Formats: sequence, structure tokens, C-alpha cells
Amino acid sequence: MPQSFDTLLNLLYEPETKKKLSIMKALEYKNDWMDLEELHLSLGYTTTTLKKYLTQFEKEQKKNNGFSFKFDKKRGYSLEIENKFEFGQYYRDILFDMWPVQFLAQLILHNKVNKAIFPIEFFISESALKNKIKDFRKILNFFSITLKIRNGIYYLEGNEANIRRVSEDFFWQFFKGSSWPFEAVEEQSIKAKATQLLQKSTRPFSLIDQRKMHYALAVQEIRVKCGQPFKTNSSIVSYFPSLTPFIANMQQNKTLFPTEAEFYYFYFRLATSSKYYSYFDTDFNAIMLRSDKLDAYAKLNIRILTFVTETIGPLSQENTYNMLNYLFCTHMHLILFNNSYTINRKKISFFNQKNIEPIINKIITLIKKEIPLNEEIKNFLIYRYNIILSTVYPPSAFSRKIVISFCTDIDPSIEAKLLRILTDYFCDIVNIVFYSGVNNITEPIDLLIHTALNPEIWSDKSIKATRYVDTRFLYNNNLSPLIDIIYRFLTDEIFDLP
Repeated sequence: MPQSFDTLLNLLYEPETKKKLSIMKALEYKNDWMDLEELHLSLGYTTTTLKKYLTQFEKEQKKNNGFSFKFDKKRGYSLEIENKFEFGQYYRDILFDMWPVQFLAQLILHNKVNKAIFPIEFFISESALKNKIKDFRKILNFFSITLKIRNGIYYLEGNEANIRRVSEDFFWQFFKGSSWPFEAVEEQSIKAKATQLLQKSTRPFSLIDQRKMHYALAVQEIRVKCGQPFKTNSSIVSYFPSLTPFIANMQQNKTLFPTEAEFYYFYFRLATSSKYYSYFDTDFNAIMLRSDKLDAYAKLNIRILTFVTETIGPLSQENTYNMLNYLFCTHMHLILFNNSYTINRKKISFFNQKNIEPIINKIITLIKKEIPLNEEIKNFLIYRYNIILSTVYPPSAFSRKIVISFCTDIDPSIEAKLLRILTDYFCDIVNIVFYSGVNNITEPIDLLIHTALNPEIWSDKSIKATRYVDTRFLYNNNLSPLIDIIYRFLTDEIFDLP
């Protein structure tokens, strides 16, 4: 099952494309000259194979501003990255052109792929396509989407909202908004539509969120055009009144969509992501709480908030607003999509996981009494609740204070600045305090970081652990090794509530 964009690609790679990209990566990582022998020893490819792709790089770099490719008879080959984003897009374009990726793209854009014609278009054998179908199904099943075939035509079947969500993510991962991969819809038309839909937002959308909106609207139009409309059900319809905070001018904006269901789908899609709430000063819970008929999720939101504030402590009005909105968008996500997986499943780690976990487990138990949860949804909720609790409460709510002291031979004013930098970096992640020296500290020291002297000299002090650091890693232009040392210590440390 895909856990990240890279693992998904591993199921889609063409052997020849993988060779080409491996050579490119070898040159990129070396960041210096490499001759054919070194490339052969590093990758195991024949001289003929290496020359084939190196010649391609030489030709392609003339049309690409992202990198320069050089050849020298004595030194070999050199790849210099001049624009990281453009080079990355060149890399992603190569991936997107692979026939397995094109197969998935056609399923999204047309909802059909002809079993007989596709191999001819991409110069592959029918057996190559047949052998890859298993991987396609493995990928799609992960997202609760089924690959079907009828009368020689492959097509997608599943929750339409979820297919659209995964489709948006699919194109975003490959193009990052830098180009327009949707030939079936005009880019300017989509931009104009987005402008009308967002005209009454209370603050301007970020450029990235605008572009993601363009992709979402394009996918929506394309899916409708290929005969895959959004279909409502009683649960979905019951939430339509709650979407009014996002709807700038209902009568006018309804004309921008082919059906009322598609109109509401767009705003429902917005409601599944809390980042859009601030653009409209949206408080869904104010509307929800004024309703005479609260659904199961709405009641749960209130019960979860009550449990959390009684267990951990009261919240400010702003954080109460943030938490309720985050709970609301989380549950809207589950209602609309029925699947929680994304293509690039990168997750942040939580230092206070061990102490937050019992609280979240009680929340999950509370939910299970009202709504059945499978393992996928349970894990999705656990992660989301970790995020919101870590956001609305300070680290001190979940862990004891960690004391780290510095004994260094650098200038005191520089050390003082260093401690301020570290405090700013770590204070919102973990309950931590940084001190200078050991003599005036009245509490036990968890970690002593020193640049001189044998650590045994501090054996009479209440110090749990010591780490030696070279002085050159204490200056703000070279802090990564120091931050890594502290991070590893915190990761290994067992946090207990006081």
C-alpha cells in the first residue's frame, strides 16, 4: 500500500525511466564530476546504457533552465542544479510521461481506458498492461477506489467525492501548480470561476491555496463532463444548511455549476479543510449549535470539547473556536470521502505522544459508543486529534519540564542569543527550558551540553546526561548538528506528566 509519493511511484516505474532517473540522481548527489567508470560502479549499468541517457540529458538541458549538464573528456559528466523547482518539475514531468502514470491519468480525465487501444498508443504489449493491472488495483484499493473492466474498457468505481479528492492530489503531486495538465477545461475559465466563488472571502487566498482551488474546480468539471456527477445522500443533504458561511451569493454562484448537487459539493469540499475557514471567518459550530436538530457528529463535537476541557483544562475563546472548527472539518471529511488516505502520507511526529495518547483513546472510546469505527478511520482520528490538542494546548499540558543547560567557551552574549534561538525553536514543540551554566540551577538537569572539559567534572551535580558539541556548531549559521543532538535526546527521552 502506498505510504508516500515515492512508494506509490515504485509500483508505477518503467524500468527504462528508473535507469534514467537513477543516473540523474547519482550526478545530483555527487555534485561533482563523474566519469563512466564511476557511474558504472555506482549504478551497475553498462556503458551503452549510461551513454544513452547522458546524451538525452545533454539534449534536454538546452530546453530547460533548471539545470546545466556538462561533459569533459578527462573529468566525465557534471550536473549543476540552477533552479531547484524547475529541475524538480523536469524530474516530475519524466515521471508523469511514464505509461503507467498515463493510464491512471486517463482514468481520471476520461473515466475510461480502452484495453485494446492503450497499448498501441504507448507502444507496449498487451501483456505489459495486463501485468500492471494488479499494481493499479493495489494502488486504487488503498483509496477505496475499484478498477473495473466492462466490454474491454477499464473504468473507476467508488465514492465520487473521494475519486475527485485523490485525483486533485494526483495532479498536484506531479505538477505542483506550475502548469495546467487539464486539456479538457480552459485555465482562464477556471480562474474566472474561482474569482467569482471566492469574491466575498474576508481575506485574500494565498497563491498556493488559489492554485489548489483551480485544480479542484478543474477536476470537478472534468468528472462531470465524463459522466461522473456527484450524487448526494440523506447524510450529505443534512449538512447543506451548514455550508452557508462559505456561500458568497447562492443564487449567482449556483449558475456556475451544472447542478445543485455540484454547487453544494464544492462548498462541502471546502468544509473538509479547516485552512479555508479563516478566509471566510467561518464558524460552522455557531450555525450547528443554533440548530434544533443536532446530528450524531455535532453532538460528539460538543461532548469531545467538554471532555477535553474538563480533563486537560479550559481553553480561550479563540482556541475553543479553533478546536470546534477542526473537529467539524475532520468529521466532514469522513462524511464526504469515506476514506482518509492521501497520496503523500507524510506525518509530523509528536514529542508528547505518550501522554496525549490516553486522552485520545478516551475520546475514541467516547466516539465508538455512538459511531462505528474501522481501523483506518480510528487511526485517521487519532492523528487529527493529536494535531489539534498539540495546537490548542501548550506542551506543558502534556509533559514535565525538560531542563537543558549549556557550559560553553563561547562569548556569553553569543551563548545568550543561542539559548533564545533554541527556545524559540523548541518552545512550542515540547515543554523545555534552556539555561547557561549549572551552579545557579536549583532543579535537576536532564541534559548538559558542553564544549570543553571531561563530563566527569560535573559528576557531583544532578545531571542525567551530557553531550559534547564542537564549538563551531553553536553559531547560528551552523546549528543543524546541535538541533539534531537535542532532537534525538528528546525523542529518546520518556516524558511523564508531573
